[in-house]
Amino acid sequence: RPSHRGSATSRRGTLPAWVKGAISALDALFLFTCITALKPARSLELGVASGVSTAVLLRALHHARIPLPPGHDALLSLDLHPSCYFDRTRPVGSAADEMLPHLSRRVITGTTSLDVPRLVGESPLDFAFIDADHRHPWPCLDALAILPAMKPGVWLVLHDIDLPAAAKRYESAHNTKVTWHEHGAQHLFNAWPLERFAGLGPCSNIGLVRCPQNEAEAHALRNSLQSAINTHPWETTPPASTVATVLGALP
Repeated sequence: RPSHRGSATSRRGTLPAWVKGAISALDALFLFTCITALKPARSLELGVASGVSTAVLLRALHHARIPLPPGHDALLSLDLHPSCYFDRTRPVGSAADEMLPHLSRRVITGTTSLDVPRLVGESPLDFAFIDADHRHPWPCLDALAILPAMKPGVWLVLHDIDLPAAAKRYESAHNTKVTWHEHGAQHLFNAWPLERFAGLGPCSNIGLVRCPQNEAEAHALRNSLQSAINTHPWETTPPASTVATVLGALP
């Protein structure tokens, strides 16, 4: 994906020159602020790619004084692919090593949202950042899949919730056509029935949503997301087994 989101910097240096499509500086600030305000002891990142957002999360956790020793479980970063989607010669998350070599990271490849409850175990998560496959219905499926691993009432940050508009702006500015008019994250954010906040102005592509605090809220959320999955045209077809696992587990 072209570098439509601008660039971000770390305290240790600038964005690596090889990175494309990284989280923008303002979106990174939104994410950084959420982490430093919430101070989550255990966080999840779903979708790593180059690793710029991983660096933002690590830096924010470090700033919030969350311990990050070697082998830590303060941030669990998951990606399906072992290499960066736009440069298969680079291991997924490589940018985080270049930007913050002094902070250890834990990236597990070959994994999806369905693996989260198993990987998390009996210590549920305090926070999650979802920035994986943006094609509908994947974001809704990802949110439903990780929900059992989240503590009640904690927050999720969703990226690319205004991606179709961002794609149009990019096309207009660069007089070209792009393929990433993906609505999945937007459908997820719009269908969320609990508290939700989107960034303002140039930060409109990132948002914060609250997880259910009780079974009534969880039931309302599941119904709303399942309706979004069934209502909007699919932009990709996930494996039938994945859909059955996620939706079949809903009461």
